[in-house]
Amino acid sequence: MVITHKKRQHLQACSPRKILLTLMLTVGIQACSNLPSIEKADHAYANGDYELAREIYSALAKRGFPDAQIALGDMYFRGLGVTVNRREGRRWYATAAESGDTRAQQRYAKSLIATTTTETADPRQSKAILLKLWEYEGKETVALDLGHVIVDYPELGTAEEAEQWLTLALSQGQVEANYYLGLLYSQDAFGTPDIAKAKAFFVAALDSTPLAAHELLALYSQHPELGDLQEILENLISRQSFSGGKSAYHLGSIYDRGELLPFDARKAEQFYLKAVDEYPKAILALANLYAKNPDITTESTVFEWIDRAEKSGFVAQAQLLKARILYEGKLIPGEPEKAESIYLRFADESAEACYHLGLLYRLGYLGESNYPKSFRYFLQAARLGYESGDFQIGDIFVKGRVIKPDPARAYAHYSMAANAGHERAKAAKERLEGSLSNSQRSKAQQWMDEEMSIREDATEQDSVAQLTRIN
Repeated sequence: MVITHKKRQHLQACSPRKILLTLMLTVGIQACSNLPSIEKADHAYANGDYELAREIYSALAKRGFPDAQIALGDMYFRGLGVTVNRREGRRWYATAAESGDTRAQQRYAKSLIATTTTETADPRQSKAILLKLWEYEGKETVALDLGHVIVDYPELGTAEEAEQWLTLALSQGQVEANYYLGLLYSQDAFGTPDIAKAKAFFVAALDSTPLAAHELLALYSQHPELGDLQEILENLISRQSFSGGKSAYHLGSIYDRGELLPFDARKAEQFYLKAVDEYPKAILALANLYAKNPDITTESTVFEWIDRAEKSGFVAQAQLLKARILYEGKLIPGEPEKAESIYLRFADESAEACYHLGLLYRLGYLGESNYPKSFRYFLQAARLGYESGDFQIGDIFVKGRVIKPDPARAYAHYSMAANAGHERAKAAKERLEGSLSNSQRSKAQQWMDEEMSIREDATEQDSVAQLTRIN
């Protein structure tokens, strides 16, 4: 796509008489109404006196002054001197936009994608308005906003189009474009993510938006191979980039997982606690941390955070965590029957629930071991994407718990688990590899192909008989 623009010709199309009448009307409104000047409102705003600024802007906005209407919209969007109210902010942008003010039109276009959970975004209209503004004015900030819209709503354009708009904005001094380019490359917009490019753009964006720190930490937590985290952390700390809840959550998760930095439960707890008021996901993370590390808390605190996670919308996750505590019996005396009841409620949709049901039945938590049931739920967990399910099935076939040992089937399931990154499955696969005959290898490959076909078919609805089928 070739990006072009033409300058606005609106004023040239207006007659001198029309311009004079408009100026007279504007001056007349302000003089006759004896309104305070917008300069006074601007001064109050600049000095943090938002209450006075809002009072003056509101009076002027109601009399039709676009500058005041835009400023009032900004205050409602940012929550300065008023409670954040995006609907009201958008209304003032729309009012100013009707006068032909291109700044208001641009803000209104951006507001159409800055919606709350109770509103519906309108990215198509947003993009249409921005394209018209680009056609008339060619402002670099419009190029930035167009790239932003396409990054957030990929159905509105190609990755190449978003990249072109953002690169153009960057070349014109819009450093915030670094952030959106980072998002673009961290996703699979071009087929596969380009993590190195994403990292470079997020680092370049640190001075322009605190959101870059959040995304950078998320990138490191998902890709330990990036390596030089300590340098990045020192960079972020020196910039005081951990003030937001989301970034504190990501730092807590880094200490919690112990992949990029040594595991430190206390530091993970410290950052999760900083995040909980702004970023609800930290509530669930803290509940999990306490459940795994009871030495840093008390039994009542663990269940308090589990209940809080459930009330914050993490119903399934909180219930599954409670079930794990009930069947492990480490924090409190075990109650495997209650754990089973919870897991069965979520088994149709949760790989974790299926996997732990498999363990309950295999390890005899409910009495004698029930290998057919454990096989069924391990297979269901594997088909829902839980590689440990394949590893357990491999063990069942090696040890012949359901029928006689079948090394070919064991090898097939170990291979699928190993391909998904399961370390113990990789070792088990290597142990079996040398002992298989050519016919067994062929059988293993056939079984893998059949299983992968079932897993890749999203519409496949297995019956209980299919789930427990063993030829």
